[in-house]
Amino acid sequence: PCHMDSNTYNDIKEILKSIENIEFVDFNGQEDCCGFGGDFFTRHGNTAIKLSEQKVQNILNSGACVVLTSCPACLLSLKFGINAIKFKQKRKIDLKALDLAEFLSVLQTF
Repeated sequence: PCHMDSNTYNDIKEILKSIENIEFVDFNGQEDCCGFGGDFFTRHGNTAIKLSEQKVQNILNSGACVVLTSCPACLLSLKFGINAIKFKQKRKIDLKALDLAEFLSVLQTF
């Protein structure tokens, strides 16, 4: 998320990398805005949607099957982008957007 500093991000990344059967994957544009920060989505809806879809496309290009965030706005944006791409491309997408805490709590189901 935009509000996470690089030290916290690196700490979380190392924790995730240490979990057995988890492959942490960076993706192009991961530091780019998801489009839902503050009131940006309400004031610039079309641009926000494009940012969300681009971010999801970058995640899909990485081969990841789960994307994690600790920001509720980013989570909403990612889920929106996944559904928008599914609808526009009329295809199934095997990508889940989850809150980091939610992921860690349900880790055993993956």
